[in-house]
Amino acid sequence: HGVVPSNLITVQIRWGDKFIEMDRHRNRISIQSYVDAIETIIIARQRKRQRQIINEQINIFLATEDLRAISEFQNYTASKKNWNIYVDPYHTELVHMKKEILGDDNFTHSKGKNYNENPRLSSLTKGRSGVIALASILIAMEADNYVLMTTSNWSRLMNEIRKNILNEHLTKKNATTVIDLMPG
Repeated sequence: HGVVPSNLITVQIRWGDKFIEMDRHRNRISIQSYVDAIETIIIARQRKRQRQIINEQINIFLATEDLRAISEFQNYTASKKNWNIYVDPYHTELVHMKKEILGDDNFTHSKGKNYNENPRLSSLTKGRSGVIALASILIAMEADNYVLMTTSNWSRLMNEIRKNILNEHLTKKNATTVIDLMPG
């Protein structure tokens, strides 16, 4: 609704065709691994504050274009009532077009030959999908903490902006942090 919540954690999930193109990693990172990383961040925040806040609101920006990742993450974290999940606008703004491009049969199956729908989305939206991708990165960069896999170009971009621009303007006490689930 126009305001990025405080204490945001950006979680970038790169599933889809990433593991097809990477010979050394055949298994994707599980949702459990992402949740464990988020819980590690929450514990670190509590230690830094030297207190625990009961029912503290945890704000998570889920940066992914993979429809299965969104669904699995939301299902896996459904019992965490104090977790507010904000889904990447790249998904929410373009989901109807993705369904049209991939077809209902392939909509949740990213191993289909049409998985990389980005060139077609760009054409169909007259470049709007690129603007939405930029909006996604701007929202992601509002976070205090990150869960990334820097074998992904999108995660690597976030991490470089985080290290070289954001942290340059913050004191060491307020610097952003990252948990890299798959260093690249």
